[in-house]
Amino acid sequence: IYRLYNTSQPYSAYHDITSGNNLYYSATTGYDLATGIGSPDVWNFARDVAGTSGGGGGGGGGGTTTQLLSNAGFESGSSSWQESSSGGYEIVDSTNPHTGSYSAYLCGYNNCNDQIWQTVTLPSTTTKVVLSYWLYISTQESGSTCYDYFYVRIRNSSGSTITTVQTRCNANASGWTQYTFDLTSALSSYYGKQIQVYFQGTTDSSLVTNFFVDDVALNDTHS
Repeated sequence: IYRLYNTSQPYSAYHDITSGNNLYYSATTGYDLATGIGSPDVWNFARDVAGTSGGGGGGGGGGTTTQLLSNAGFESGSSSWQESSSGGYEIVDSTNPHTGSYSAYLCGYNNCNDQIWQTVTLPSTTTKVVLSYWLYISTQESGSTCYDYFYVRIRNSSGSTITTVQTRCNANASGWTQYTFDLTSALSSYYGKQIQVYFQGTTDSSLVTNFFVDDVALNDTHS
């Protein structure tokens, strides 16, 4: 508890209850733990613990797991991210966040080509790389034919595709869904090098589709 509070973390692990009551305990508005550091935000707490856990003695595997992305939940706007919108829109938006107040909103207009990406360096001693994110798709299209597309790619520092992690389209419309991909093999020749985590949305000339991305993590285990 104190380690998470006293050191900077990617996600805010504690918060104050501002309205209502806790579901099971008598944590009323303004309630703090006895520590005085606020009530745990369980979702963020778990993500911070995963990102700061270190390998101990004994057993195989081991190593330290680190979240390589900064501002992974877009709560600081576009900080640490680069973006491009064919419509000239700000991609980090408050319309439909998974958690917090912001997410990346791709498309929602015709003839869209929206992109957002972040460049990170993989440690040279990497032993495992896992990408996860939450995705929400809504559309005006109907049926099972794909017209509007969402892509997740890992690119090299020059912007060339290393691997296409996922392709979705209007036919895959659904509420917030988490996806997790083990990229260890795909990125094995890029340890010690820069890569880009890249999201793109495209639409055709009619019947728009909305793509929302939030709570992205690139967890790297290294010795």
